[in-house]
Amino acid sequence: MADMTAYYHARPALLAVLLGLLVCAATLVYQLSSKKARDAVPRVGSHRFKGIFSVQRHLEQLQAGIAQHPHGLFSTPIFPFGTVFVANGAALINEIRTGPDDVFSPAGAVEKFVQSKYTTPGTFVSEAALHKPIIRNQMTRGVEPVVRNLVDEIEHAFAPMLAPPASSPDPEWRAFPALETFIRIMAQCTNRIYVGAPLCRDPVYQGAVVGYATQVMKSAYIINMFPDWTHPYVPPPLPFPPLRASVRECVVVGKLVTDPTKFTAQLTRLLAPEIERRRRALAEYGPGWADKPDDFLMWLMEDAPAGFLQSTEVLVAYILFVNFASIHTTSMQFTHLVYDIAVHPEYVGALREEAAAVLGVHGWTKGALERMPRLESVLRESARLSPTNLVSLGRQLLKDWTFANGVTVRKGAFVAASTFSTHWDEETYPDARAFRPWRFFHEGDDSGKDRFTSTGNEFMAFGAGKHACPGRFFVAHEMKAMLCFILLNFDVKVESGPERPRDEYFGNSILPNRSAKVLFKRREKGMLPSASV
Repeated sequence: MADMTAYYHARPALLAVLLGLLVCAATLVYQLSSKKARDAVPRVGSHRFKGIFSVQRHLEQLQAGIAQHPHGLFSTPIFPFGTVFVANGAALINEIRTGPDDVFSPAGAVEKFVQSKYTTPGTFVSEAALHKPIIRNQMTRGVEPVVRNLVDEIEHAFAPMLAPPASSPDPEWRAFPALETFIRIMAQCTNRIYVGAPLCRDPVYQGAVVGYATQVMKSAYIINMFPDWTHPYVPPPLPFPPLRASVRECVVVGKLVTDPTKFTAQLTRLLAPEIERRRRALAEYGPGWADKPDDFLMWLMEDAPAGFLQSTEVLVAYILFVNFASIHTTSMQFTHLVYDIAVHPEYVGALREEAAAVLGVHGWTKGALERMPRLESVLRESARLSPTNLVSLGRQLLKDWTFANGVTVRKGAFVAASTFSTHWDEETYPDARAFRPWRFFHEGDDSGKDRFTSTGNEFMAFGAGKHACPGRFFVAHEMKAMLCFILLNFDVKVESGPERPRDEYFGNSILPNRSAKVLFKRREKGMLPSASV
C-alpha cells in the first residue's frame, strides 16, 4: 500500500519529466530538419529555445549582426518569434515594405506575437476589420471634433496633477510613476474617443481595458515559450506547474495570472447597458437624434452590418481590440518622449513659446497642432531614438522568397527590418545616438516629409508602406496635445536626476524605464484649454 501511495504521489512528476523529454526530442528533430535551410543565411546568437534565455539581450545580438552584415540578411533569435531573418540596408528593407501580400503576411507575425486563437475572444475582429474604415474616415479625416473631445478630456485626466497637494496650497514638485501614470491618462483620453464620457473616466472601466491588454500579452508570452507544434496542447492537458496557459487560466510557478476573459466579462457588464440605450435611441429617433454620441462605439454600431456583427459580443470585442492596439504602445512612446524632454530642459523654452503662440491664435484645434514644426520634430526625434521595437515590418512568409541579393528564405519563416540599425544609421542621421530635437525642423519647409506620421525605409516607428499603422494620425494629435498641455502648465524633471532613465529590453520590445518617476510642478501662469481662445 505504501508503495502504491508513493507511486500516485510521484506520478505527476513522472508525467512532467516524460512530457518534458518528448517536447525536447520533438523540438530537436524540428530544429535539425530545418537547419539546412537556415544555414544559407549567416546566424547570430544562440537559436535554441527560441531565444528565451537571451530575451533581455536581443539588442546585443542585433548589434553584432548589424556590424557583421550592415547591408545584408542575417538570422537571430527574437522572442517570441524564434528565429527572425533580419534585413539591413534600404534595398532589403524596401523589399519587405513593398513585398506582395500573398508572400509577406503581417497578419502571420501579429498572430504569432498575440496568439489570438488562445488569448482573445475570437478572430471575427481581424477578419471583418470594421475598425479600419472608421479609423481612416471618422478618426482621421473627420478629426476636428475628435481633437476637440480629446483636448477636453486631457484637462480632466491631468486634474490630479493640477490640484494643489492637500498639505500645502503652494506649488511644489510632486512625483508620479511615469509609465503607470501615462497609461492611466492615455486610457482615459483615448477612451473619450472610443466610448465617450463619463464611462472613459470610470476607474473600473479603465482597469478592464488596460488589464485585458496586459493579460493577453502575459498569456501569449507563456504560450510562446513552448514549441509551435505544442500550442494546441499547452492549455488544460498540461498536468503540472510551472507553466500552464489558456484563455481560461495561466499558472506561472504556482501563481495565478488573471484570465483575459475576466476583463471581457467585466467590460460587457459596463458596456451592455450603454449599447442597449443607444440601440433604443436609434430605433426611436433614427440616426440624427439630439445628443447622439460622437465616438468609436457609435460609429461601429452604425457601420456594422446587421446580424452577428451588431451583437453586444462583437461590439465589446472591438472596444477591447482597439484599446489593446493603442494604449500600451502609445503610452510607451509618450513616456520615452517625456523622459527626453525632462532631461533636456534647454529646449523647453522654444517649445513652450511655439505652443503658446500657435494655440493663442488658433485655439486647441487640429489646425493648431499641425502648425508646430519644432514640436513635430521633437516627437519624430524621440521616436527615432527610442522606438518601441527592435525590429519592424514583421512578416511571415507564405511562400519561399528569394531576395535581390540571391538569398532564399523558406515559407513559414519570420522576416523583419532592423529598426535599430535604420534609426541609428550615421549616414542617414549624423550623430545618430544623440538626442537632437531640431533634427527634423526645417524653417519654411511644408513638404511634410519629416512629419511625425511620415513613414519610409528610414523611419519605421509606425511601420511603413501600405501596412503602416492607420491610427498614427490620431496618435500624433493625442501626443501633441498632451505634450503641449504639459509644457504650458508644468515644469517637469525626472526623480533620478539629470540622466535619462535607462530603457529596458524584453524580446522585441524597447520599454521606457518602468520604475522611474517624473516630477511635476504647476506653473503659475499656465494655459488650460478651457480658458484659452
